[in-house]
Amino acid sequence: MRSRPEGKPRRVATIGRTFLHLLREPDLCGGIYHVLDLFALQAPRYLRLIVDEIDRHGTTIDKVRAGYVLAERLDLTHPAFAVRRTFAQRGGSRKRYAQAGYSPRFSETWCLSINFEEAEAA
Repeated sequence: MRSRPEGKPRRVATIGRTFLHLLREPDLCGGIYHVLDLFALQAPRYLRLIVDEIDRHGTTIDKVRAGYVLAERLDLTHPAFAVRRTFAQRGGSRKRYAQAGYSPRFSETWCLSINFEEAEAA
């Protein structure tokens, strides 16, 4: 392990930014099922930080994917979820898991293809 030169600042992601990274790149974070497990375990505790970060720095699809995971899968509530539902739209390339193909399973609320197997999910 290389030592860090003294006086050089370290960059550490905030809790909210870490959850945004989990949504954007699940394959770099242990896979989709691990990401869903982490959300199930920690999102209730850090909900405000997650919502604030995604509202500030998330794209439209980030907001829809987060809304699906937090509201529909985990049954959490936050005033921002009502606003996020307005970003949901039919058609295009709306998939919960970007690296996988489309699935006939669909979230009506979030207009999102649920393209992973629930049996393995959190």
